[in-house]
Amino acid sequence: MKLNIEYLKNFISLNVNTDELKNLLASIGIEVDSFEKIEGEDVFEVEITPNRPDWLSHVGIAREIKSKLPELNYNYPDFKDMKINIENNDDFNIEIENSKDCRRYTGLIIRGIRVKESDSKLKKLLSTLGLRPINNIVDISNIVLMTLGHPIHVFDLNKLNGNKIVVRRAKNNEEIILLDETELKLSNNDLVIADENRPVAMAGIMGGLDSGVSDNTVDILIESAYFNPVLIRKSARNYGIKTDASYRFERGADVQITIDAIKLFVKMLKEYEKEINFTYFYDNYPDKFVNKIINLPKGYVSEYSGIEIKENKVESILNNLGFITEDKGNIWEVKVPSFRVDIYGKQDLVEEVVRIYGYDKLDSLLPSVINVDIADYKEREVLLDIENYLISRGFNEAINYVFNSENDNKYFGINSENFIRIKNPLGADFSVLRVSLLSGLLKNASNNFNQFFQSIRFFERGKI
Repeated sequence: MKLNIEYLKNFISLNVNTDELKNLLASIGIEVDSFEKIEGEDVFEVEITPNRPDWLSHVGIAREIKSKLPELNYNYPDFKDMKINIENNDDFNIEIENSKDCRRYTGLIIRGIRVKESDSKLKKLLSTLGLRPINNIVDISNIVLMTLGHPIHVFDLNKLNGNKIVVRRAKNNEEIILLDETELKLSNNDLVIADENRPVAMAGIMGGLDSGVSDNTVDILIESAYFNPVLIRKSARNYGIKTDASYRFERGADVQITIDAIKLFVKMLKEYEKEINFTYFYDNYPDKFVNKIINLPKGYVSEYSGIEIKENKVESILNNLGFITEDKGNIWEVKVPSFRVDIYGKQDLVEEVVRIYGYDKLDSLLPSVINVDIADYKEREVLLDIENYLISRGFNEAINYVFNSENDNKYFGINSENFIRIKNPLGADFSVLRVSLLSGLLKNASNNFNQFFQSIRFFERGKI
């Protein structure tokens, strides 16, 4: 993910140079792959682990920095005073067929908008984040994504058939043309957003071409939802589609943030529209979020980690990370926020505290007890001696696949009926288990001779 440092400062009161920020992010587990200047602004390319979808946003990374440096001011976008007043409610409806597929779907209709080119400031921000400016409506939805980490989609309301949206499974062989003009035949394993007649989007992946926003759009339906991560992941991989939306939904979005995402969209749209005419708002939320509660004994963090961390420090770190702690005497009752989909037990909480407190403070100590029952592994020592001997004589160790082709195995005089076959091979060259290490070494030799090496020395140890 691209991280615009100047834009990040809207959410955290940072005053450090790029090298200091890089080290700071590394200390909390966010690796910076590269640094570049884009249109005069500092931009990091950060590597986000699959279990931390909450880091896929500027707001999420700002929150992590706050946990490490609690003296800084953390500024989550303020929507407390924003009210969506519906004067003339449209005859419209949002239906969810199965709450396990779609836990929440929030929709807002706005009429009388103007689709036009975004201003230079917004276009510049998009470019620094690796996104292509399209028009003010699509551009704002992309900024919402990069700010809050929650994908939203905008439909041209007048291109929808009927007066409802249905979140449902696709019918077998049902067809859709996506925004990138990819034509797909869907199956019952795919989740779609449909109007009364047809799918108009692949849920959590990409919208349909027939319902997309164009220069002629005047009325829009804004979608902000939570979809089953497993369904999104399977469909995206099945069709070979990877989008910014699917990348986030398949890791687990924040079910509690759907309205905030819509409000941020509206807040940004007000820069283009003096008056905004809301005619429909509905938050279909059949499977309400309930905070996971973990009981954390007060001495457990120090006991489990092996380092003494004061109780007030533990509580402060958890609170700055968004956890809610309630003192229950000898334990804290810890409420896990909706954006932390990776937290399951008290050991996870210990890891969070130690991560922010500093891994460098962990002591490196040898165990004080020796197990006298451990057997002396003589064979291993002999093998190591052989390997070291060969390496000292100029040999390189080869490590080849344990899979072979049937033809390669036949060279070694083994009846093909005795081959151990792979049930789901990657291809014919990897269809059986090898019967000799020599086949791999011969291929190593061939590859090296083809690269004009005149002399080679290889050895390999392994099972056949």
